[in-house]
Amino acid sequence: MEHSSHEEYVVQQRIKVALIASKILSHEMTMLEGAREIVALRYELELDEMDKDILDLVTIQSETDSLPIWIS
Repeated sequence: MEHSSHEEYVVQQRIKVALIASKILSHEMTMLEGAREIVALRYELELDEMDKDILDLVTIQSETDSLPIWIS
């Protein structure tokens, strides 16, 4: 069995985030649900710790973490 390289792993995680973003834009997933999933992956993406987009999602997640998410 071939193991993926670290770089390939990071690319796979970034693809996951792109798919989550696509689901948010197509209304298949709520913004809150998507933000929580992306924030959970943020350290896997190897982005700058001060990446504005990720920090915005962290803020959304932090400010809404007490809200329930309904999944239809």
